[in-house]
Amino acid sequence: MPDILKIREALKRRSEALGVLQMTPPDSEDALREALVKTNRLREVFAETPDEASIGEMVAQIESLLADMAVWPAGDTRPERLEALLNLQVEHQAAALCADLDAIISVQRAR
Repeated sequence: MPDILKIREALKRRSEALGVLQMTPPDSEDALREALVKTNRLREVFAETPDEASIGEMVAQIESLLADMAVWPAGDTRPERLEALLNLQVEHQAAALCADLDAIISVQRAR
């Protein structure tokens, strides 16, 4: 019986760790960088588990978004237009990340 309790506690900790990333869409580059740091920390938690690949995909998506933002023409665009572009891009990427997290959490809860 104690082994079952340990397994349940481990699953609970993993679900809580994933919950850290469930958030409103990041609204700045700093918020995305913070999400990247948190997601990279989760790599250690989910190392050698079925969810390891999903965490890696999340890291890749955040890094891709940050790379895209780095090449946007900030000087050639009105601040209002740049803000609209950033908000749209962040919304789409955050929605994809949240969908991935929801899927991972669902799998964890089903186990």
